[in-house]
Amino acid sequence: MFYLKEFFKILKSNLLLSTIFVLSSLTLLTISGQQVKIKKLLSLKKQSSSGPYFNAIVSKNDNIDSVIRRMKNLPGVVSVEKHGASGIQAQISNLKKKFGADVINNLAAVNYKRVKVEVEDGLNAGSLNLIKEYMARLIGKDSVKIGGVKQPTGLKVKKNAFLYKFLTFFDVYAQIVLGGLWLISTFLILISVRRKAFIIEKFQRKSNTSLKIMLSGFGVLSVLTLLLNQVFLGQFQLISLVIVSLMAIIITLGTLFIKSRF
Repeated sequence: MFYLKEFFKILKSNLLLSTIFVLSSLTLLTISGQQVKIKKLLSLKKQSSSGPYFNAIVSKNDNIDSVIRRMKNLPGVVSVEKHGASGIQAQISNLKKKFGADVINNLAAVNYKRVKVEVEDGLNAGSLNLIKEYMARLIGKDSVKIGGVKQPTGLKVKKNAFLYKFLTFFDVYAQIVLGGLWLISTFLILISVRRKAFIIEKFQRKSNTSLKIMLSGFGVLSVLTLLLNQVFLGQFQLISLVIVSLMAIIITLGTLFIKSRF
């Protein structure tokens, strides 16, 4: 408790420096422990790959997987995805209210599948028609209803765009910047800790005071950060413990180095 009190006294006397140290420590540990969630939050994978598309409602789907494989090999086709009928059945339920159950029940009994075909951006109308006609021949014109081409409503970002690259590696950039701030602030705080430790060791029978002050303070800060992550953000990744250990080693080596110089 003595060393912990001294740690907070030193922080209090260097508010700007201590703020940078505390915030960089908290954020660095949080980012390292929540990388999966951060990547998912900032991911532009879906938006970057989404281009013009059309939907096909298929009622006869015995060979639908074979059709999808053939469609994927067509020039101008980016992707072909098969979806279940949950959305279609919901639409059929709405139609029952308008046209009556007797008329719609026959439709509802059919096992519909929705096939989404994404095409290249800028594909001309002739090529689009050829793709649709080919799909209709493969499935059977009486067994498929092909809709018009739609444009994606979400954000569209090319994979070679700066924003895409930046957000893809945001956690890496953030850890580099925060790591640099943490190293600088830690080194400067260690100088203040060493000066305080020199006075304590001169008038009291204590040894390795600098190391004990820093490790006790950093230990409490690390445990508090991991607990907050666990409570508010869910289970953290084990990499956080590796980062904590690495930071503790850096503090130890830095303390020994400054002790030999001051």
